[in-house]
Amino acid sequence: MLIEGDAVVTINPARRVLAPGWVQVERSDIVAVGAGPPPATAGPVAHRAGVVLPGLVSAHQHLLDVVARGTWRGDDFPTWLLDRFGAAVAALGPEDCATATAAALAGTVAGGVTTVVDCWGLDVGARSRAGVDEAADACLEVHRASGARVLFARMFAETAPPAWHRRSGFPVAAVLAPADAALDQVAGLAARHHGSADGRIRVAPSPELPEAVSPAAFRAARDLAAELGTPLPLHLCASPASRAACGPGELDAMGVLDAGLLAAHCTAVDDADIAALAGAGVAVAHCPTSNLALRGAVTPVAAFRRAGAPVGLGLDNGSLNPRLDLLGEARAAIAASIARGDPLAPSDVLAMATIEGARAVGLADVTGSIEVGKRADLVLLDTGGDHWWPHADIVDAVVEQSRPTDVRLVMVDGAVVAVDGVAVHVPVDRPALVALAARVRATLP
Repeated sequence: MLIEGDAVVTINPARRVLAPGWVQVERSDIVAVGAGPPPATAGPVAHRAGVVLPGLVSAHQHLLDVVARGTWRGDDFPTWLLDRFGAAVAALGPEDCATATAAALAGTVAGGVTTVVDCWGLDVGARSRAGVDEAADACLEVHRASGARVLFARMFAETAPPAWHRRSGFPVAAVLAPADAALDQVAGLAARHHGSADGRIRVAPSPELPEAVSPAAFRAARDLAAELGTPLPLHLCASPASRAACGPGELDAMGVLDAGLLAAHCTAVDDADIAALAGAGVAVAHCPTSNLALRGAVTPVAAFRRAGAPVGLGLDNGSLNPRLDLLGEARAAIAASIARGDPLAPSDVLAMATIEGARAVGLADVTGSIEVGKRADLVLLDTGGDHWWPHADIVDAVVEQSRPTDVRLVMVDGAVVAVDGVAVHVPVDRPALVALAARVRATLP
């Protein structure tokens, strides 16, 4: 199959832009990339676009939370987390989980994301272990059908920070679970799903907060993730209180500060923390829209990148960030970096959305750039709209001028997974979603 573009933004080590250019795909792999018109021996052009990009990577996302869109009220963080997000998720049965995951995943994939880290947690209410397994399996089946790549990160917490207890409403105990039970469940999910769909499905444990699990449980989770060959996703240093409870020094003392960590947010850090995390090889997932919604600090992305840490972008959750637009998140990252006085360039954030995100999630040898030997995870953009013209630089234009509606085709492993804003393998049951959202809202304060 031959794909031709007015520009092919390779994101390869040389950061080449081929204008015009072409990509040849055989089965799931990129087998040739070139500038100019494709050779006649390559065969007929199957797809043509204004711009061809590598597939985008959402390095930190909570897909179930799409049912809580519109519920953010500027509450304090524990009230939002428990009384809104926790209560919303508590209302979901397995079919509801599949409906929510399909809605979030369909929009994410249609926007050009080919790899997503789905941070998933459902230790709520009176749900049994079997019920949690059934709900997780339902979500994983949606991921499998979608054709996209997923790191399904099963979150767990044994204890809660003090601030979570200083409130009434949804019970704190309902979101906690013993670590041994949670890790046993991850092992079961991995036995059923990890490595399936030609390796597109990966399963990992995820200590929700390092201070919410024991050192022994954290080490056990880290060891299980290493056994599965995945990063260990977690939320880290997302507030001054969280940083005080468990920062890089505490992780180092536990023997878990290493390149296996995929740390979301990392907003409450100083220069020494940045040096320690980057020096250990920790990857960072930056979610600027949710940072801004919480009116808190913003991840010092430029400093992390200068220190050598891979930094990806994440869409986080639907209540803090209702838009499933990763290139929009790239623009938000530029705005946040300007506010910090340490600005990023469009080329920086496009790398974060692609190859750096792939590095962060442990897939740099698979995806994130257009190179021979990589999988054919590709996004084709239509540049025919007036909003593209004029532009001085195509990379700048992709970040600063594109719209989600410009995405014409999304491919994973050489197979089409979205066309003209529709994820072809993830039908969204809109009446069911509307009914579910109404039922969820009725349970919220």
